[in-house]
Amino acid sequence: MDRNVLALSHLYERDSTNVSFCAGIKANSGNYFFIDYPDLYLELGKKRFEERIESLVIEKKINYIFFVFLADDLTFDIHFIERLSRLSFVVMIFFDTEHYFESVDRYYAQAADLVFSGYSSKCRYGLYNINAAPLFGFFDKNKYQVLKNRNKCIDVSFVGLINKANRRNYIDYLRANKITVDLYGGGTRNGFIDFSKMVEILNNSKINLNFCGLDTRKAIHTLNINNRITQINGRLFEIALCGGFVLTEYMPGIENMFEIGKEMDCFRSKEELLEKIKY
Repeated sequence: MDRNVLALSHLYERDSTNVSFCAGIKANSGNYFFIDYPDLYLELGKKRFEERIESLVIEKKINYIFFVFLADDLTFDIHFIERLSRLSFVVMIFFDTEHYFESVDRYYAQAADLVFSGYSSKCRYGLYNINAAPLFGFFDKNKYQVLKNRNKCIDVSFVGLINKANRRNYIDYLRANKITVDLYGGGTRNGFIDFSKMVEILNNSKINLNFCGLDTRKAIHTLNINNRITQINGRLFEIALCGGFVLTEYMPGIENMFEIGKEMDCFRSKEELLEKIKY
């Protein structure tokens, strides 16, 4: 039987996450259909938007519907999703559910047959008797590569938003202890870099730093206690796909993906981070 698949998402190149997820879904589909749902909603309005999607599901005999949500998005009427679930198998993919579980994700998840989310959230969905599984992302193996001419000229680097969560505190501590860290991304002197430059840095760094604490300052619906949560992020896999060494802030569940101390290593405090960088 053909796998007729409909993906509902929004694609923009600056953030390749949704692009990669939808490409992965397409690669594993028989007949693939895609709707850019924010654009269609603005074009048609709620009633005609829902009619267009529902008619496509019926006409093309869609077997699986994938909702690749924008984080904290409330475009869809949950009763509409429930109607779709009577026609097809509904799969929801949530990003940053560590932020938005309480305010958004757990409500939409009630209408799904399967939820894909971060590793640490699987048990939280289980409490609501919602079928959930961890999924960490799709990554294009043709974009990430081990460069032939890499020379490991950077001792320690970090690529990402420097002002998020506790990252700057870690960096300031390292610098106070005479450790030079090359920084790239929002809030850094080098600023944002393009994808090819990021691949180059990940290849040429002896140590690639990764931080995974939540930034609760700008998330309106996130409880302050959630700043104790760490989340598995995509940078781990991007570094690995570039053949780089990663030293990451510890997060629950990482030992189910990597062999700590062999494939990568972790730190739980700024003192431990400093000690391992020196080592």
